Amino acid sequence: MQIPANTGLIALSINDTPVTLPQLDTEGRLWLHQRSEHQTAVENRLDMRVYRRIIDDIPLQIITRIEMDIAGQQREIVLGPVMLNKHIAMSLNSPLPARLEADGHLRLQVRPGSWTITLHTRQVGTANQLTLAASEGQWVDEEIWVFEAR
Repeated sequence: MQIPANTGLIALSINDTPVTLPQLDTEGRLWLHQRSEHQTAVENRLDMRVYRRIIDDIPLQIITRIEMDIAGQQREIVLGPVMLNKHIAMSLNSPLPARLEADGHLRLQVRPGSWTITLHTRQVGTANQLTLAASEGQWVDEEIWVFEAR
């Protein structure tokens, strides 16, 4: 059964019996067969890299690029906070279903594959310093920041 590639999480039941791990491949096909016993389960894993481009403009802007490699089953994750303090979102570009929460966290419905999410923010008020709130969700230990003078 073909499923659109930008579909969120899938819940499947056959004859009112829930299927715990529906098989959705990278081409968007949903397989209705049972997993064979000798197939090994893949561990849920998230590898993430974060890059920020700080644009010295009025107002100060930051483009955050989040690169993720996802393994395991489809699931919902919460990242971040992904925005710096005193910043508001201008745009969010994601191939996965995503929602930017009011507290700056990013809620994603992920599935296996390599994904890139881009968040464009701007500073509210003057920029005397750049600070990132303490991470409460899943986040990286270090980020790469670059500065673009204008």
